[in-house]
Parts: sequence; structure tokens; C-alpha cells
Amino acid sequence: MKLDFTDSVYMLKKRTDDPEPLQKELSLYFERFEFFEIEGVSKPVNAGTIECSLYEILRHEKTDETAMDITRNHLAMIQKAYQEGKQTALFLEDDVHFELREMETWRDRLLSWVHPSHHHVWDILYLGYCPFPLILSFWTAPGFIRVFTPLTSHAYVLNRHGMEKILGYASTTEGKKPCHIDKMFTKIPSMRKYAVFPMMAFQKKDPALYLKACDHISTHISFTTLCKTFEWLSLFFPILFLFLLIWFVYRMIVYRFHRAM
Repeated sequence: MKLDFTDSVYMLKKRTDDPEPLQKELSLYFERFEFFEIEGVSKPVNAGTIECSLYEILRHEKTDETAMDITRNHLAMIQKAYQEGKQTALFLEDDVHFELREMETWRDRLLSWVHPSHHHVWDILYLGYCPFPLILSFWTAPGFIRVFTPLTSHAYVLNRHGMEKILGYASTTEGKKPCHIDKMFTKIPSMRKYAVFPMMAFQKKDPALYLKACDHISTHISFTTLCKTFEWLSLFFPILFLFLLIWFVYRMIVYRFHRAM
């Protein structure tokens, strides 16, 4: 049983990279996939040469040549899928790694979610992400949650509505400003963002910008561990907020009652 649930699977790949290891891993999950070959830039890591403060890193606004190149490549890949008339497509970066059990169960869930009758609900579906700075999400259906600022773009699904919104935004003055592709997705007005829960796709290496943040605080937690932790916290924070709100209202009522006595 394969995980095929979209019209197409695209993966960014540098022309100089050996395709065999990528083909071997992808073939475990997908019957059909294709590489979107790119030239790449000379610098080897995203944001590796940028000197910036922890605050600037947390804002996720700083970009270097590699980050801008990644954004252009993602947009070109999305444009290709849109021009080819794909109704749904899965987009991957070459450092993606899947951790997936119960393949048949997940395939059935995803097939149901990406069905055209469901396209009015979502625009983008993340298979892996990091909820930040809003560590906030809401349970919507078995295996799926509503997310708000999901960073990282190593594995995501778009339907036609999502492709149109991204390409339309990228053509605007605001969309043409230098920006990480994952940050761009969170800026698009009315973009309906969802994610699988628990997430199934991770990055093989910690992002360079994340490593810079770890250097600033003199500690290191793997990015995969952080993503998994934030994934669960994002579901508990709304419950905690509701509890605190109820407690605050209760205390106010008690206070007013005692004042009235």
C-alpha cells in the first residue's frame, strides 16, 4: 500500500545531486513522483551567512540568497502544477524524511480530505511544520488540525484554490519582497491552513537559521523534537486559555458579589 493521494508529487532537487537515494525513499511511499530540477546557488545552507539577532531570527524576516532562491523554486514548482491543471499536488524539499505508520489508515484519511468535495474547507495541508510564533491550533477532524502560523515548507499539499492564492499573492508588490517561502504562506490573506496530526514529515537536518537561534541561547534541541513538542502544546494552549478565562470571570463575579454584600 502506497501513500498516493494527490494528482502529483513534486520534489525540488539540485541538478548535480544523485537522484538514487531520493528515489529510493520516495518509492516507499509514492507510486508516482517527479523531480523539479533546479540549479541552486553556491552557498550550501539557508541563511548560513547572515548575522542577525535572536529577535530578528524569531521574526523570521531575514533572508539571504539561498532563501530567496528556495522561494523562487517553490513558486516555479507551484506554477508548473497549476499550469498542468493539477487539482491537488504534494510539494517536497529534498531533505524531507517521513515517519509514518498505518499507511493504509493515513491514505484513506488523506484521500477523503483532498477530495474535491472538501476543497472549500482548505487551501494548504501541511504534512510537517513548526507552529510559530502562534503556538495555537484547533482539532477539526480525526488526523487533522487547523493551524495559523505553520513555518517550514518541506512537505505540503495544495489544491487549486491554494495554488491560485499563492501565485496571485506572489505577483503583488508585497509578494515580490524578499521572503522565506514558509513565511510567505502565513502572510497570504484568507489562506486556509491545515495540518495532519500527528505530523508525518520532518527535515533530515536542522535548518541553519534555527541553529543560529540555538547558538544565541547556548543550547540545542533538535528541530524535529521542537516541532513535535510545539505540535502538542499548540492544542493544549487554547484549552489553557479557556480555563484561565473561565477562572478570571469566576473571580470577577465573586469579587463583585463580595463588594455588593
